[in-house]
Amino acid sequence: VSGAIAIVCAVFVGAVREQLWQQSISTIRESTQQGCNTLRVQLENEYQVLTSLTNYLSRYSSGQTEELNRLISSYGNMDSGIALYMEDGTGFPTDIPIDEAAAEYLSETEQEQGIIDPHICSSTGINEFNLYTKVVLQDQTEGYLIKGYEVGSIVDSFTVSFYQNAGFSYVVDTDGNVLIRPPHPGSNKTVKNLFDMLPASQNASGELEEFAQSLKDKKTGWATFTYQGEDTVFCYIPLELDSDWYLISIIPRNVVEAQTNQILIRTFILIAAILLGIALIAVVYIRYAKRINKRLQSQTNYIGHLYNA
Repeated sequence: VSGAIAIVCAVFVGAVREQLWQQSISTIRESTQQGCNTLRVQLENEYQVLTSLTNYLSRYSSGQTEELNRLISSYGNMDSGIALYMEDGTGFPTDIPIDEAAAEYLSETEQEQGIIDPHICSSTGINEFNLYTKVVLQDQTEGYLIKGYEVGSIVDSFTVSFYQNAGFSYVVDTDGNVLIRPPHPGSNKTVKNLFDMLPASQNASGELEEFAQSLKDKKTGWATFTYQGEDTVFCYIPLELDSDWYLISIIPRNVVEAQTNQILIRTFILIAAILLGIALIAVVYIRYAKRINKRLQSQTNYIGHLYNA
């Protein structure tokens, strides 16, 4: 019976380990999705505000510079970081210098709205990223309305941590370039590309290529790679919103499996208690059987003695 229980328990433990692993991965994906949704909702709301302001700006012509400057300045007092860049290089409000990196990007893009990757703003010297949406004025003059976000002030609102802060997340693009780093002490502060963190000597080239292709195809999923000498889970979810941004969560596999091991240890303790109980029952039964056998043997010997007498 004990042998049968041991075999059944071994099968049970294997199934439970796999189920707990999948559940842990599901938890990581859900947490990453929540962080991604937090940023997405925040940016979607800002897109709606920019679209509303864009519709209002379409009533003005490019010659109404004072009115445009007054409108953008007054709106900037309520919501900082708003600016209007026209195709001729003019920027509103006029008292704030143009961000050259953003202006250069807008001069080359063909999208009507999107996100400008984090960069050092030439006018403020702060690391920031921008939302932008196209503006067409009444005289068909085109420009872009942009909204700036300081990376340091927004990163905590959507980057996630797991398992008592053992895991953390990055924002990267589809090529793996690190755009936003978490303030987590375990994150790499110098690496520029996600794939530089994954040495080819410790990871299968086919798995790395499949991971890179998944990012380019904007898929959602997870993979396990060797990072800093230990197996690590990478969970990736695209931000969308006309961008190539990804939120990627990184957590050591042994941390994920620690909870599974704790549950299994408790299971083993329960199994050992059951087997010990069976063993005690067997010992008590054997001792009882020996006593009965001894008594029967004594009775048999006595009866034999009487017959012999």
